Amino acid sequence: MLFDKTFSQLTTTELFQIYRLRAAVFIVAQSRVVQDPDDVDLIARHIFIKDGDTIVAYARVYPADGGVSFGRVVTAAKDWAGN
Repeated sequence: MLFDKTFSQLTTTELFQIYRLRAAVFIVAQSRVVQDPDDVDLIARHIFIKDGDTIVAYARVYPADGGVSFGRVVTAAKDWAGN
């Protein structure tokens, strides 16, 4: 199921799953040192797909330069368990 939420609409469980998925891909798998979460999370729309209770795809969309920007786009591996 597809969801579109503001930061304040996210449940604590959704926020935890989003940050865990982003960290697994953008920090651990890509061996990058980035500030995540960041302040953009507060103004972004959080678009995600759940398979059951697990977030398996995520992107954030936020205003930028008179338009919108897409960032932190990620999909989970087929066997994603969040570990």
